[in-house]
Amino acid sequence: MKDEYIKLRTQDDMPISWFHRYFVEKTGRNIHFNHFHMFFMNGDIHEIMNYLDKQFELTVVISKNGSIIKVVE
Repeated sequence: MKDEYIKLRTQDDMPISWFHRYFVEKTGRNIHFNHFHMFFMNGDIHEIMNYLDKQFELTVVISKNGSIIKVVE
């Protein structure tokens, strides 16, 4: 999942299906996608990304305008 996350992290749009799959694999809870989507959309995406960056032990280099320059392991 780490390699997928690194590739997705540099894209403008990350599919929510990836986050759902990560959640199910990590927790073992098979939550229905629609319920996950509802909870996920109410969360803070920046906090979620910071959490995942730490989980995967990544450093993300961001430009002054907020775009991702690169992801470093």
